[in-house]
Amino acid sequence: MYTLILNKSELGAGTRGSALGVDAIRYASLENDKDFFQNAFELNDFNDCLWENFDQDDYPNAHFINELTRFYAMNTKRVSQLINTISPSIFLSGDHSSTALYLGALKSLAPESKIGVVWIDAHSDLHSPYTSPSGNMHGMTLANSLGLDNLENKRNDVNSRTKKYWNELKNISGFSPIILPQDLVFIGLRDIEKEESAIINHNNIKSYYSEEIINKDLRIIGQDILEYLSACDKIFISFDVDSMDPDEVSKGTGTPVAGGLNFNQTMDLIDILTQDKRVNSFEITEVNPLLDKKNKMAKAGFKILQKVAQNFSNHQNK
Repeated sequence: MYTLILNKSELGAGTRGSALGVDAIRYASLENDKDFFQNAFELNDFNDCLWENFDQDDYPNAHFINELTRFYAMNTKRVSQLINTISPSIFLSGDHSSTALYLGALKSLAPESKIGVVWIDAHSDLHSPYTSPSGNMHGMTLANSLGLDNLENKRNDVNSRTKKYWNELKNISGFSPIILPQDLVFIGLRDIEKEESAIINHNNIKSYYSEEIINKDLRIIGQDILEYLSACDKIFISFDVDSMDPDEVSKGTGTPVAGGLNFNQTMDLIDILTQDKRVNSFEITEVNPLLDKKNKMAKAGFKILQKVAQNFSNHQNK
């Protein structure tokens, strides 16, 4: 089977409401699969996830980095205990700032393993406190996992407390870097800053931009991605719902960007990827029902989760 882990934290988000995304998907499940969440594990209490409970004034270049570091420290071991190297895991996250926590936990279970990452997102999330224009931590997750500061493209003067927490965050799992640039694939990119582009270009990171694939068969692209990551022992898929076209699917996410994948493309891509037994982890994140109508994004997200769960359950039969 699979392990289902719920994380409502929105500490890294730029817009309030993503802490409600997990329950919005749970609500969407009641229409046709009310038992889907029956054995889910919850990482946090709702009140530990909200902006208003914390003061961000001391960290203008990395909002809530102190609380996010605390959250990582509290949960790295727990996530490692919840997941294992045999059955796959599904993560439902409020925002994208927790992904490095999951990757660190996976690495700690198998330190010698080579972890591939497929990042399905409109954004590359390659900023650091030194480069971020917003200071929102959900835009720094991959720089954290890759152990990158990107000082060559620095735009911010960062205070000593922020530096301290950023260094702790990068190393909190005991591994830095957790993943390598050659084991990372982007798909759906269409809103990135020059500082992030510099990292992608310098490291020759495999990237599929939205305008290049908008009319393509994503099953073929999915096969190409799996072949590209053929040297990886395990593959983690992180799916940000803003990778999808907000006009065709829903605007129920904090950072919608026009021109994304349509729903059928998304389903085809995720279906072909999660059939591969090396794909043992899947994350869905950034659903924000406060920005939605009739819970459309959560309903779309749940359909995707059902497909992932079906494929993960089939892994044991292959």
